[in-house]
Amino acid sequence: MIVIYGASGHTGSLIAEALFEHKLEFAMAGRDLQKLETAAAGRCQDLRCALANDHQALVQIFEDADVVVNCAGPFGLIGESVVRAALEADCHYIDTTGEQDFVRSIYEQFESSARAAGRVIVNACAFEVALGDWAAHAAAAALDAPIADSITVSYAVENMKPTKGTQLSILDAMGKPGYRWDDDRWIPVSPGAQRLEVDYPEPFGPRIALSFPSPEVITVPRHSPAKHVQTFISLGQDNPFTRAAGMVAPVLAPVLTPLLGSLLRTSLGSIAESTIRAAESKRPSDGQVARFAIVAEATLGDRVSRCAVAGEDIYRVSAGIACLAAERLQNEGELGGVLAPSELFPAVLALEEIAGQHALFIELPATIERSELT
Repeated sequence: MIVIYGASGHTGSLIAEALFEHKLEFAMAGRDLQKLETAAAGRCQDLRCALANDHQALVQIFEDADVVVNCAGPFGLIGESVVRAALEADCHYIDTTGEQDFVRSIYEQFESSARAAGRVIVNACAFEVALGDWAAHAAAAALDAPIADSITVSYAVENMKPTKGTQLSILDAMGKPGYRWDDDRWIPVSPGAQRLEVDYPEPFGPRIALSFPSPEVITVPRHSPAKHVQTFISLGQDNPFTRAAGMVAPVLAPVLTPLLGSLLRTSLGSIAESTIRAAESKRPSDGQVARFAIVAEATLGDRVSRCAVAGEDIYRVSAGIACLAAERLQNEGELGGVLAPSELFPAVLALEEIAGQHALFIELPATIERSELT
């Protein structure tokens, strides 16, 4: 049995659809029965209600589950309570978060207890992070070296219409310092403080990207040793404006990030959150699917190993990844602890599986010399 918590949201309903298509037994859970009934759309009769801050109620709705799939955010605010309840109910746990600080917190708090219980926690089983984590592992493995000099994961997204849950997660993360991995330590760094020129797969092409706090900084060092790990996101198409912004952002980021954090801790932050929550929920339409590209590069001296993924419809791809992870964990009895996506699946096989399901483009790693890039 798989229980989806946050099943009435856009991602949750797509996960339910994927589980239904794979003929897996599941229940849909959340905070509002009426919304669950609408989202179920005849695919599920097992609907369960519990508030995220009601520990005993959560344990009760998870008690017959093998796996809990959590897609209720912001994860930094309510995710920990769902993790705790899943472990007490003796379940495996996965989620669809893209919040770096939350992923680090779960690893630090629950690694020992999950391992002792023989249960698995896998954060970020979604478009953001799982694909990047698998690509990073594949790129690093192709170097065939004990440790890489650096691993970078860079995103480009177009036409994204974020759901209400995504907007709340972004708001919660704004104004917080991110982290990069430097010499076996997570080092705080302001978003936008580093820039990188990235050659994304078509139709994106070459673009300037700025550092941003994606959880691969937390997950990749678990399985792919590297001196430095950082994540980036593109500013848009390559033009004089984006190049100028890419030059200015690293200078302004250390000043603007703490200022924004201070503002969001005032009543302005509460107003922004209330506005998002009060807005009418709009699901992305079929004609508004977001296109994306992800490039992972591992370097060692003059050698560069690259793996890239590109496609569209990030929420449906996320649902497919969550479904794949839940199915993998249903009969899992050997693993335990907080795992990265690449510790749950062989990276290349996972990329090929999701690519086959969702018509994604994959560029598997090829190691080249830097001189060939110039």
